[in-house]
Amino acid sequence: EHRSRDLTPTSSSEVDRRFTPAHGGAARFLTFRTKELMPMVEKKYPTRPYRILAGHSHGGLFATYAFAENPTLFQAYLAFDPSLSWDKGAVVDRVGATIAGKKSLRADFFVAAAHSGEQLDQHIARLVATLRERSPADFRLHFDWMKQETHMSIPLRALPQGLEQVFDKWHSAASRST
Repeated sequence: EHRSRDLTPTSSSEVDRRFTPAHGGAARFLTFRTKELMPMVEKKYPTRPYRILAGHSHGGLFATYAFAENPTLFQAYLAFDPSLSWDKGAVVDRVGATIAGKKSLRADFFVAAAHSGEQLDQHIARLVATLRERSPADFRLHFDWMKQETHMSIPLRALPQGLEQVFDKWHSAASRST
């Protein structure tokens, strides 16, 4: 019920406000996740110090928003056909401002776009270009335009592929330790 509210930042767009009246809770949701939920999970369960945030559609928008707010909260961000048109693409501008001038950023960002016609979604294209142009050398960007997938089918293919990209050296490292 509160999915759109929790996964979207505030918007000045009349279209966003008209079609998604309950929106703008991303900052509160991110605070809840990082200040309450993650510490509780880490206290109660055995975890590793590696965090991944993955999301589809508004969830992909939220993952991109979280990266723009604080790119070191998670070590990997996976955004599947993210709704970056939200607020006329403002989160992409925030990403650019966040990473501008950073000397180091040890993180992975996997973006998968679904088929949306002959052209790649302009906001996703701008995000990928921004990350390619402004990221430090230790940042890893992975992009896949999954033209055979739709907005609803993309998570099924993109999640395993995103995890394979993030952990691309895992098999070779695991085999050396045995």
